[in-house]
Amino acid sequence: MKVFIGSSTAALPMVELVAAWLEEAGVDALPWNRAFPPTHYTLQSLECVAREVRGGVFIFAEDDKLEGKDMHVVRGNVLLEMGMLLRLGRSRVVICRHGNPSSPSDLDGITYINLNKPEQARSALKGWARSLWTRLPTDPPDSVPVLSSFPLEEFRARLEQARTLRILQTFIPGAGHLDRFRTDLRKALDRGCAVKILLCDPRSPICRIREESLDPGIAVKAAVERTFYELGKVLSNVTESMRAGLTVRAYSTLPSSAIYQVDDYFISAPYLHRRLAIDSPQLVASADSEFGRGLESEFEAVWEHPETTVVHIEGVEGWLKQ
Repeated sequence: MKVFIGSSTAALPMVELVAAWLEEAGVDALPWNRAFPPTHYTLQSLECVAREVRGGVFIFAEDDKLEGKDMHVVRGNVLLEMGMLLRLGRSRVVICRHGNPSSPSDLDGITYINLNKPEQARSALKGWARSLWTRLPTDPPDSVPVLSSFPLEEFRARLEQARTLRILQTFIPGAGHLDRFRTDLRKALDRGCAVKILLCDPRSPICRIREESLDPGIAVKAAVERTFYELGKVLSNVTESMRAGLTVRAYSTLPSSAIYQVDDYFISAPYLHRRLAIDSPQLVASADSEFGRGLESEFEAVWEHPETTVVHIEGVEGWLKQ
């Protein structure tokens, strides 16, 4: 999912900051200076961008001083760009104010974020970005947003209030992934979140097949076993109710894709050659969509498959030796 960022040239440092915050929320930022090649800034190119993105962030800075007045205003091209993207809906456009520029008075219904208070601005912008996952009126029925990689910060934000969590993976990569949401997972279990995790049985032929499809050096069997041990650490020194909230099974069949489900929100990725699922294109869906229902059915099919076995995480070492 892409979000356009508009500003004057002088405000480009603020653009980079805003882009970093958006990417923390799992959004692909598209700053104006990357969207428009040099000498190609035209209304036609702006219309193309408006069709490509899901929302827009506009930096209102003290760009120009009004002659004869002690007042600064926003550059005209920023207002033009914002006007083009308002066709997406006012809720999909946000103004980030830097300094104290004068701005048009007829912008009711558009969210304002104060960049003069960075921490509050960062939190507010990420919250706004998460709201963009809802469908646009112009979207085809059951359209599925596609992301370039796993939206980890969005996933973590949803996990904070999750009632249910399901993960279907070959293994859950540790560095930069499980390591980042391990504490969130523990807190979710502590709140009573019901967690189901499906991993590849490291003793099955499926494990070898997946390893052959990835880059040399990725030892899938060892990675799966390491995931089991890491999940055991999550359950160390916890209450019985927390232990009961986590159910883990190992499959020996061929799932169609990796699946992460937080309540009614799905993230899915195909198992491509030479790429981990989390580094592949990600499809996002809701449980009430046709695609979401298909993912839910796929998870259940693998969970209930005759060759899928229950794994008792706290006794995983003995299970692996069977």
